[in-house]
Amino acid sequence: MTRPANPDLKIKIKSLAVRDIVKKGCDSISMRDIAQKAGITPTTIYYYYKNKVDLFEEIKRDAMDSMDEYIISRISKSNSYEKKLDTIMEAFMDWSLGNPELARMVFDKLPNRIDNTLYSKSYYKTIEIIEEGKKCGEFKVKDSELDVTVGTASMYGLALILISNAYHPKYKNRINEMKRRLIKMFITQIKNN
Repeated sequence: MTRPANPDLKIKIKSLAVRDIVKKGCDSISMRDIAQKAGITPTTIYYYYKNKVDLFEEIKRDAMDSMDEYIISRISKSNSYEKKLDTIMEAFMDWSLGNPELARMVFDKLPNRIDNTLYSKSYYKTIEIIEEGKKCGEFKVKDSELDVTVGTASMYGLALILISNAYHPKYKNRINEMKRRLIKMFITQIKNN
């Protein structure tokens, strides 16, 4: 007879794994260490996750779901595709800065398995908005997927600099201005491509 799953234990395992990933990186983590920290046997952890990759993918998927829920819930109801794109980008920055550990899980710390199932819903929603804006003449783009990829990389790059406090000290009180400048630069490029 199969034992019933314990959702609280699964949450505890993921939480401990996230802490270790942040401290040590993925390569230095073992399932045995996580099991020991959780107060369970190695056999028990393998009941929930067949291996480390399986655990990491679930952590990444959970983080992406959190990000997507936040971003998609904030998309402007405006008829302007520019306004919708602006709110998506602003929400992406806000989520990244408000959840720095999760942002690093998604974009930096966890291995990236490239396939369509692991990309975020907000990524595809942004492509959809740009394509709709293109159809009505609001945007002039050649490759919306490439533009969204470059835009995401740029936004995360700025978020990482802000999270790490790696910007010039004279901009300490101008963080919002930096965010707005990058968003404006991206949208101007999309409009005039």
